[in-house]
Amino acid sequence: MEENLSEDKAKDILKNWLTKEGWKSDIAFGNKKGADIVASKDSSTWIIEVKGTASRPPMFNNYFLSIIGEILQRMDTSAAKYSIAFPNNQKFKRLWNELPSEAKRRLGITMLIVHSDGEIEEVN
Repeated sequence: MEENLSEDKAKDILKNWLTKEGWKSDIAFGNKKGADIVASKDSSTWIIEVKGTASRPPMFNNYFLSIIGEILQRMDTSAAKYSIAFPNNQKFKRLWNELPSEAKRRLGITMLIVHSDGEIEEVN
């Protein structure tokens, strides 16, 4: 099922999920500067950039390219984990699958698929 979530709603769902998983998170709601989510647990840090559902089909590609650039700008330490997050949507999944595996491996990023019911899937 395609999910239509705003960026802030996706962040809220992620915050609740992270809390249940034992992470403490700082969320940048609205237009706040910096990483969208910085989560910490024990000595681990997880940086997550988030996008909501695009309003028009061509914007999905723009959102995907934009979030890749945003996560790259956050990669200032090899000690952190880095992910991008999108609502459950076939177009975002297709764009992720089209990103070469070697690029994902070298960058060490994962994609989080956000479901409106609170489920989160992590894809390598």
